[in-house]
Amino acid sequence: MNKLSKFFLVLVVLLLLSAGLLYYVFNAKIKDQIVPQTKAFIQEQTKLKVDFNEFRMSFSQLLKLKPSIKVTDLTVEDALKVRLILVQFNLLELLQRKITIDQVLIDGADISLVENASREVHLKGLKPVAAGKTEASDAPALSFLETLQLKKLSVKNSRLGFQPHGMPNAVEFKPVDLELNDLAVSKDKNIKAKFKLSAQMLDSSRTGIKASGELGPIDFSFASIPIQGLQSFDFYLSDIPDAKKVLGELVRLKKQTLIHQESEFSGDLMKKIKGEGQLKIDKLAIGKSEKHKLDVIADLPHSYTLRLLKQPVLKLESLNSSLELKSQDQASGKLSFDTYIMQDLDTGLLQGSSHGSLSGLELHETLNSLTDFKDLIAGKFAINDYHLSFKGRDAKQLANSLKARGNIVVGDGSLYILKSLTKYKDIAASLLGASKGGQVLDKIGGEFVSLSTDFNLRHGDLFTKPVELKTKALTITGDGVIEQGRNLKYQLALNVPGIRSVPLKLRGTIEIPKVIPDVAKLGKEQGERLINGALKMGLDALIKHAK
Repeated sequence: MNKLSKFFLVLVVLLLLSAGLLYYVFNAKIKDQIVPQTKAFIQEQTKLKVDFNEFRMSFSQLLKLKPSIKVTDLTVEDALKVRLILVQFNLLELLQRKITIDQVLIDGADISLVENASREVHLKGLKPVAAGKTEASDAPALSFLETLQLKKLSVKNSRLGFQPHGMPNAVEFKPVDLELNDLAVSKDKNIKAKFKLSAQMLDSSRTGIKASGELGPIDFSFASIPIQGLQSFDFYLSDIPDAKKVLGELVRLKKQTLIHQESEFSGDLMKKIKGEGQLKIDKLAIGKSEKHKLDVIADLPHSYTLRLLKQPVLKLESLNSSLELKSQDQASGKLSFDTYIMQDLDTGLLQGSSHGSLSGLELHETLNSLTDFKDLIAGKFAINDYHLSFKGRDAKQLANSLKARGNIVVGDGSLYILKSLTKYKDIAASLLGASKGGQVLDKIGGEFVSLSTDFNLRHGDLFTKPVELKTKALTITGDGVIEQGRNLKYQLALNVPGIRSVPLKLRGTIEIPKVIPDVAKLGKEQGERLINGALKMGLDALIKHAK
């Protein structure tokens, strides 16, 4: 080894020893002086209790003039906990009046947000700070820097909890991963950055939200935070705890039952954000069992407006939308609609409206799938030009506020009530005259050609007027109400061509309907026939019993 080589070897050893000594002294100074002073300074300035376990500089990166600072187990009151913060910056550019941070890594952050009675959202244990109140002139003076650039900021394996006011359980996103790239602060104090966000919820690896796009330009008053990008949301309904209890017994869930929403959005986080996209429903069914169910197939265009501050509100609109309902025999109905929904995020008030039409649905299979009213009515079912609205803060208020109107048409079907009329053949023969009444009812057999009515739903009662039911032998007309979805109160008229109409009452319940003559509206002759028919039925019953 020549003298020059030995010289360089000694120089390298001395440099290493010097760096090691500098590292040792610097970290010792950090531990003994800088850390306690920093904690005291932060607490004095913010009135917050701040603590961390370790604060040290990386030796390996110091030789590259790219030192990194490591902080572990940072806590701020009960509001924020961070397992690790790692910051790597460039010393050479700092000497050139520039500051470039190559990387900031935040790992294992735990953030808890709370909504108070005034609907203000703040860190748990801390008082809310009104957004947008800071003046640009009050921002930290950065004139000594030509630019500040952060090449990459990563938040990994973190948790975000939000406790809405008045709700027993917090909404939790875990894990949350956020990445900011090419973040730069210019001389005019504007911030720009690209972002990528992923947040899971319901302790699931598949249910969650993803977003990517651009932020800025943002000034240091933070009165405006422009944003634009792409967003998607995957919601697997089977991930909901106690899903059956939450969604109801009629929802038939599979492991892959999915609501997928995606949109393009733009706007200002401090003002409002607008987006447009699609919402898809896949592998969802409603019904009492796997045998009796309706598959729901939907691909819905939608637009939304979200305002987070100053009377926060969410508005959702879906126009020219359609939803398909498919039964087990592959018969399908189609719901075509426009809908508008708005929720006040301050008060929780939800209101909305919808109008459209429903066609092609087989009523028998639908009722078998959704209700216990077996064989009550069958036929091709359609609702023409319906309108509905609702408004409330909870399920009870929404149900009580529900209003709807439209026109119902059922074709080529059968009706249990018509079958029950044949039980009163003798009375009908008396009322209609001679034996013709019985012959007419014998021809019905419960089948009808068409049933139509206008409907109006309010306060849980369904009013129908006028009702017109046509069979091959007769027509039934009238009007009435189904009270609270069960009790029947109808005034009807049974009309046979060439014979005087017979007034009837429909009473009882949907499960057990009762058709009886309306004695008060019968003519004298019809009244006498009714009495004679009833006496004949009673006498026949006694004779049959005696035998």
